[in-house]
Amino acid sequence: MATKIGPKTVTQRDRSKSLVFCIDAANSRSYGGEPADNLFTDPNNFGGADWNIKAGTWAAYSDPGPHGNGCYSCTATDSDPYAFSNWRLTVGTGNVTFSCWVKGVGSTVGMGGRIKLNFGSGSGKAEGVSTTVAWTVPENWQKVSVTQNCTVAGTVSLGLEVPDSATAGQLMLVGDPQLEQSSASTPFTASSRSATTALKNISGVGAQGTSLEATTFETYGQQLYKPTTRNVLASFDKNQGHIGGAYWDFDGSDETINCGDIDALEIQYMTIAAWINPDATTADDYVISTKQAGGFSMGINIASMAANKISTRSWAASTYNNLAGTSDIPIGEWTYVVTTYDGSNFRIYVNGEQENSSAVAGTLDYTAGNLFIGAESGGAVPGGGYFNGKIATAMIWSVALTAKEIKDIYIAQKGRFGK
Repeated sequence: MATKIGPKTVTQRDRSKSLVFCIDAANSRSYGGEPADNLFTDPNNFGGADWNIKAGTWAAYSDPGPHGNGCYSCTATDSDPYAFSNWRLTVGTGNVTFSCWVKGVGSTVGMGGRIKLNFGSGSGKAEGVSTTVAWTVPENWQKVSVTQNCTVAGTVSLGLEVPDSATAGQLMLVGDPQLEQSSASTPFTASSRSATTALKNISGVGAQGTSLEATTFETYGQQLYKPTTRNVLASFDKNQGHIGGAYWDFDGSDETINCGDIDALEIQYMTIAAWINPDATTADDYVISTKQAGGFSMGINIASMAANKISTRSWAASTYNNLAGTSDIPIGEWTYVVTTYDGSNFRIYVNGEQENSSAVAGTLDYTAGNLFIGAESGGAVPGGGYFNGKIATAMIWSVALTAKEIKDIYIAQKGRFGK
């Protein structure tokens, strides 16, 4: 059985039966999107109380909608069909984003539409700069959004003009509106997506839900766009809005993913791998770490053993074993980093090529403690060593992959990262 790695499916080369941990920012089964609350009470019911001012004929439609939740049609009765949620929904101060999925039918494709986020003053209305974003009506489902800063909490007025200039009888579809306290639109949720439900281990072996640390991180690549003309970078799961370029961005201060204490990680041999893109490097920039005083870790310059080099520090044969690569990890570029242990040798690989090895006979010793991504494990809490930069995938196998298998996985995934 294949294990999906983001938009690219790797078959036998991923040794999926031995893959005990896998998270991937671009795989919607692994990451549903950053925690968010949809402030609509009944988002997909354009006939309900949320949408209290309308022009045109609005009705439930047979199209399943962008995510299978159904949708509504708006049939123009004059030149300006629209729907407004007028001063009904309350937002707090800070960034507010209103998004909705739209689709043209027949002659409305290619026409203009507008999405609006309006503020007011007094009478409990939120204050800020009212903003309208224009868009072209698409042939297929597409998300449109508008973001603005709210300076005084209160109610907002949200509007959709679908389209903004029409003739009687023209028809458009809308679905899955979302209002959230966010600086950008996140994947749709009908109600909320919490820190404890956003992220999943999709290895299929010892799989369990993982949780985000209370101090969360920025997430990118959730909106639908095509970074280049290369097809591999254009693939996405429309149900979640992810594309190949999705990643988590850690600030190097207090942001990490706490994956919990995973029994499947009590392994004797290992491969740990990640795609990383550091913003800066210091000493002890941990990428993946299990409990120290036992366990295994990989990062940049762990224990100050080699500046700017990928390194591993793992407990085997009753002692810590340190090993570093030979090339500097570049700042601002994606790099595939891997370390393995087969009971005889530790090895380090960078972009599919072995850089160093160290002979150590024995097995790993992993004591109880949580797995952390982007920080050193301190047991149940992070132990410092915060990573500053981007991580897109983190994977652990209970065997040492061969050099060919590591190279094959690198080749299969590198297009996603512009390599």
